[in-house]
Amino acid sequence: MLSRSGWVFVATFVLLAWAPGALAQRAFRTTPAAATKVQTKDGVELSITCYPSRVAKDPALGKQVTPVVLLHDEKDTQGMFSSLVARFQQADQDPKQPAFTVVTVDLRGHGVSIRQTAPNGQTRQLDAAKINRDDVLAMSAQDMEAVRGLLVEQNDAGELNLNKLCLVGVGLGATVAVNWAEGDWKIAPLLVGKQGQDVKAMVLISPQWKYRGIML
Repeated sequence: MLSRSGWVFVATFVLLAWAPGALAQRAFRTTPAAATKVQTKDGVELSITCYPSRVAKDPALGKQVTPVVLLHDEKDTQGMFSSLVARFQQADQDPKQPAFTVVTVDLRGHGVSIRQTAPNGQTRQLDAAKINRDDVLAMSAQDMEAVRGLLVEQNDAGELNLNKLCLVGVGLGATVAVNWAEGDWKIAPLLVGKQGQDVKAMVLISPQWKYRGIML
């Protein structure tokens, strides 16, 4: 679990980095981003990008890495976080600060995550302008579980600590974050080990307390 100081750092860093001109840009070395396509259980092909920490592959330090998932607003894409990702990567270069792996995703109907394949092989195009309550609930369930699947793989490889998971959501993304976190914390631990209850911090930017009939 993130310590109190860790929570404050994540929240403060995100809010400062989000403000225009909060931090000056400068040259720094980063680990190359890994873009991938992942299919949800209901057949949506999601575009996900992972920006691993510089210490992710270090056996001694990988499990100290905090995963941060950035969730965009309605009719936007993961590209809206480009400057924020750069600032996270910049902070990740400082060995005195916590290490981060950042993940961004085009939620269904947004960016290039617009193709859904039915069990019979038929496909349809998803449109961000036509999303409804069921689509938002599917983002909170299906899309986020697909993202979590990637994080589980990296956690099991010792490249991050899923038990430190932080969600940052803007508008629609805030609704998705809160609803998925609620479901995550309703999962009872197994007698043989931990399952769920991974989300330890959230930062909500411009949240709507009622979105498409869904309450935060």
